Amino acid sequence: MTNRDQIVDAYQTQFAATAALMAGLTDEQWTAPSILPGWRVTDVLAHCLGTEYMLLGEQPPALDGEPPAHVHNEIARRNEEWVHLMREDTPQQMRDRWADVAKRRNGIMSAQTQEDFDAESWTPIGKGTLGDFMRIRVYDIWLHELDIRDSLGMPPAENNAPAEIAVAEVERALGYMIGKKAAAPDGSRVRFELTGPVQRAYGITVDGGRAKSGEPMDDPTVTVRMSSTDFARLTGNRGDIETVAQRVDVSGDTELGQRIARSLGYTM
Repeated sequence: MTNRDQIVDAYQTQFAATAALMAGLTDEQWTAPSILPGWRVTDVLAHCLGTEYMLLGEQPPALDGEPPAHVHNEIARRNEEWVHLMREDTPQQMRDRWADVAKRRNGIMSAQTQEDFDAESWTPIGKGTLGDFMRIRVYDIWLHELDIRDSLGMPPAENNAPAEIAVAEVERALGYMIGKKAAAPDGSRVRFELTGPVQRAYGITVDGGRAKSGEPMDDPTVTVRMSSTDFARLTGNRGDIETVAQRVDVSGDTELGQRIARSLGYTM
């Protein structure tokens, strides 16, 4: 069960953090290219706004003609419709949009109960609950704030509650990343550590072709250590993956550890 109070607190914290980031951007930073193909910084924020508008029951005009080259599927096309709608907005118009959406969405979430959060809902990764969807939204907005900061050479934010939610959202796929994508062989015992700001330690064992995540072990085949921020970059396929992967600390089976570091890409 997704804890409603925890998610709402993280959601509201992330809304405020993104508003603070937007308030400090220069006009040149708004239109700077982002690390996401085809998008400027302002387009990343338009994408975040678009999903929130959708949750408010609003829809953008359909795109005319062929979509841009970086659009590869229907979800991306729908995202691009929102980006196109706000493409000519000024920085102040974007800030005003964010303040309006945050007020309306926070008002809705504040009135929702744990029962509402437990109700069945569509989510971007399949059938789940409303709470699952809201948890994914915290992760998505938090990750896009990191995208903007990385695009502009700014240090990562220290938004602990959203960062904790973001890491928890991705860590559930560690078995798939290590067992399937990195093809860790049977008998592998992987100690996987995040060194901060969000600190975690996991133990992933591979048996019969299946990987299972549990408590960290003291006698691993390989230990893989990285910051939780680099974990978000690698799992999110963000930026120069090879440069980020080279920062990962590996001990034990070096070849397997380096393969794991380069096989964490999970989200689109």
